[in-house]
Amino acid sequence: ALLEERDRLLEQLHALAEQRDALLARQAGLAERRDLLEMQQLEIDKVAPEEGEEERLEALRSQARDAEARREESERALLLLHGDEGPGLLDLLAEFERLAQRMGRDGDEQARAVAETAAALRQELSRMAGDLRRRPAVENDADLDQVEERLFALAQLKRRLRRTLPEILALREEIVENLSFLDVCSLDLSRLNKEEARLAAELGAVVARIVPLRREAATALTKHLEDQLRGLGFSEGARVLPEFSSHELWPGVSDERGRLLWAPNPGQPAQPLDRIASGGELSRFLLALAGLREDEEDATYIFDEVDAGVGGMTLNKLADRLEALAGKHQMLLITHWPQLAARAQRHFQITKVVREAATYTLCSPLGEEGRRDEIARMAGGGPQGKALAHNLLG
Repeated sequence: ALLEERDRLLEQLHALAEQRDALLARQAGLAERRDLLEMQQLEIDKVAPEEGEEERLEALRSQARDAEARREESERALLLLHGDEGPGLLDLLAEFERLAQRMGRDGDEQARAVAETAAALRQELSRMAGDLRRRPAVENDADLDQVEERLFALAQLKRRLRRTLPEILALREEIVENLSFLDVCSLDLSRLNKEEARLAAELGAVVARIVPLRREAATALTKHLEDQLRGLGFSEGARVLPEFSSHELWPGVSDERGRLLWAPNPGQPAQPLDRIASGGELSRFLLALAGLREDEEDATYIFDEVDAGVGGMTLNKLADRLEALAGKHQMLLITHWPQLAARAQRHFQITKVVREAATYTLCSPLGEEGRRDEIARMAGGGPQGKALAHNLLG
């Protein structure tokens, strides 16, 4: 449970370190751009664009231009009717009417009709002029000059920032977010550092509990190993010693790594197993470790020539230990000794054959007769081998 707690705290500390590194990396990148961001923010705030403003202004400009065009058209129509520096249509028509009336004084009925038509037309034109003067002005609250000035300011901003107006609005939000991040980043880093210090203190406390327990467990383990090894033919003076080296789990928090040192004979200095142990010694050492596992642990053991370098009485002790372990766990044993093979419940013969210039390894299960023949072969063959096989198998 302590080891699980240690690993959980370490995982949390590494996660905190990743968060801090990400914050520092973003902070460094934004700090280099802070002047640019603030300058862009100042330019945007100076113009203060609004969402949809450009489209709204363009619509107002279009309306204002339409209104101005209609006003100018009305004024032009009135000028045509009344005249500007010279006579207008009404003046010319009035003169035409008077001329037709004079022509009709001598009884020219056709001229009188023309005069009457001219009079009616003049009255209609007068009415039309009145309508034009009374025509309501087109409603337009927008000041065209102000609209044009505002559109020009927006166009200048887009040109300087090389962005569309929606992109500038998005940039403003991004700048505000980034500058706010830079302002509060130190607070976030301080919070993470405090959290790290708290977790590191917890980790140190857990490790402080683990170290003495580990050393205590190592002492018990090495004593049991020595007992197991003596039963496997090693010297009574064989020693197994734990050695611990410090390693840093986290800055300021160190744990210990343990390894086993081996002194097979009295008077020899203890050294690491992989430096001085023979293959047979390593196999027996592994067997001793396997014998210390809890019975409820589900494991399958595979021993490949665990009997290498072993003979005599030691071989019998090794066979007893293997048989005892096989009573609790499944075991696969590869051996050249008939004394070990005879203890197994099932036998398989491993052979190599060459077929069409290719080598194959075969594994064949053996029945009772094949088992006896193979044990006899392993014992040297002939009458002596058969006798030993009969003695071993009963």
